[in-house]
Amino acid sequence: MIQVQLHWYGGSVSQLAIPKRLQSTATIYFRIQELTRCQTDHAIADQLNAEGHQTAYKRRWTARHVLSFRRFHNILSAFDADPGARLPDTTYITGTEAGQRLGVKRDTIHAWCQLGILTSRQDGPNKRFWIHWDEDVRYRLSGDATPLANMVSVRWLCATRGEKRPQIFAWALKHRLPIYRLERGWQKPFYILFQDAPDPQT
Repeated sequence: MIQVQLHWYGGSVSQLAIPKRLQSTATIYFRIQELTRCQTDHAIADQLNAEGHQTAYKRRWTARHVLSFRRFHNILSAFDADPGARLPDTTYITGTEAGQRLGVKRDTIHAWCQLGILTSRQDGPNKRFWIHWDEDVRYRLSGDATPLANMVSVRWLCATRGEKRPQIFAWALKHRLPIYRLERGWQKPFYILFQDAPDPQT
């Protein structure tokens, strides 16, 4: 890496590290490095194309080009399928990883995303699901949460309101009611935590 110091009017100094071998311009290198903190490779490719940037071979950027560029220059990303190439402070993990942590199948994770139980990002149809993950998500959905008196089971709500689970989840999300899984023997059914919420029968 080449270390560069920029001295600005006013006395401030900025330091930049630029690889000795670049597959493109320094502008693109720093732009990709910036975008990897908040965008997937697909979204980065779209952004670079929208800004008029081209690859070293004068082609439009694709997700594969971005991935190759990142790998060559050892640029970590918040959205890398390889945990070793992922930014350590990212708040997103893959659907497979989420399934492993919550003890369910990946298809179940995708279903929970569609129901709104989990927050996710996806670049388009058949693209990878990226699951928002933090300690709150782990606590609420792992089954480790402490049962509280004001928690009501989704099963009871379905029977009381005459609705199916997707409708109950949509209702809970509309009223911003936290959704939990509680360990009940060998099962971990869903519960809704009521906090100054409307009557569950209305």
